[in-house]
Amino acid sequence: MLELELDKSPVYGYFQSETIAAITEKVDWMIEHDFLEIFYSDKLPMIVYTDRGWQIEANQRADEFLLATIRRRNEWMIVKF
Repeated sequence: MLELELDKSPVYGYFQSETIAAITEKVDWMIEHDFLEIFYSDKLPMIVYTDRGWQIEANQRADEFLLATIRRRNEWMIVKF
């Protein structure tokens, strides 16, 4: 996660105050409502977005990247001038 800088995502650690039971309930709900699915890579289960879930996440990630780009540009402009 750190190598991919996922820790810089505003949602990193979002559920840290939640119990495992509460997080599991949320994940189960997202699976039941077709936002996530379980994908097996050999015997390793992974939770991945469904097409429906990715439509939502892709828009949110695009917004995050755009805001990060604007912030970096603004920081550069402040330092440069």
